[in-house]
Amino acid sequence: AKTRISYRSRDEVLVGTDFGGDGSTLTDSGYPRVVKSWRRGTPLEEAVTVFEGEKTDVAAHMYAFHDRGFVHEFKLRSITFYTSKYYYRSLTVEGISETTADEESTPFKEVPIPEDAELDTFADQAVITLRTKFEAPGNKNAFETGSLVTLSISELMDNDWSNAVAIFTPSDGRSLSSTTECKDYIILKVLDNVKTNLEFWKYNLASKTWEQQHGGADAAIPVGEDVSLHSHCRDASSDNTLWLWRDGYIVPDTLEIASADDCCAKTERVKSKPAMFDADGLLVEQRFAESADDGTRIPYFVVRREDLAMDGSNPVLLDAYGGFEISMLPGYSA
Repeated sequence: AKTRISYRSRDEVLVGTDFGGDGSTLTDSGYPRVVKSWRRGTPLEEAVTVFEGEKTDVAAHMYAFHDRGFVHEFKLRSITFYTSKYYYRSLTVEGISETTADEESTPFKEVPIPEDAELDTFADQAVITLRTKFEAPGNKNAFETGSLVTLSISELMDNDWSNAVAIFTPSDGRSLSSTTECKDYIILKVLDNVKTNLEFWKYNLASKTWEQQHGGADAAIPVGEDVSLHSHCRDASSDNTLWLWRDGYIVPDTLEIASADDCCAKTERVKSKPAMFDADGLLVEQRFAESADDGTRIPYFVVRREDLAMDGSNPVLLDAYGGFEISMLPGYSA
């Protein structure tokens, strides 16, 4: 059976599965619908139910985690593939280690966000990704579709959005691809006309504010390359060191070590795959084609020799893709 299990404390896990084997604790989609608290040293049959979703949900889940000195616990109903309901309670380090989920008296409250929004945390902040435009209560500005919004999770639970800020707002040709966290930063991977840029936002716990950091020209991602970031440590909150994976049309897959403190301006190469062709004398440039119908500028990359005469007489290998909210990004292929 499809099963989901996660530690809540050293001696307790939260588990969802086909308890009993008759499918009654699964959703119509076949995923766990019932979550139970299972204590170390006891049989699964003695686990206590702590959360139940609806039969028609895609799945139900309950999870808790430590985040930079704060402890968050959520119940989650995945209603459809793109919509969910979150329920939240704030706990203490001592409380979660001493009290099991079925005995914890702190109540859950429904999180007042749109059902198609995604919710994460950073320390005491809620981090919300919006799929549709949102008129937030108490905030004079509407947050656009695709925005990344942050505010204190305590204010969120009071439905007070007056201090909410968008650390990313999309525009024509500019979208948020992914986020990475380390000790002090949220790093945004932004696609600007499918060219990768990294944006570094540093959180100040004392003032509860975010400030964008800049690494200068050395931190820019060259045209025709793509990068992805991951925390250097399994515990992302331990330091600001990052693994950086880089590749591109003429750059083989390369693993580098970097730091968010200088916005990855200086990196150290750790290892790379061998080059499968000689890239000397090749360059990558980005150009735009303009739609004859409505003038939309469509980005594309050109890989060519530096000394190529651009006179229309050269053969071209043309490849393209776009669908399912997925863009074709630069990558090494040989």
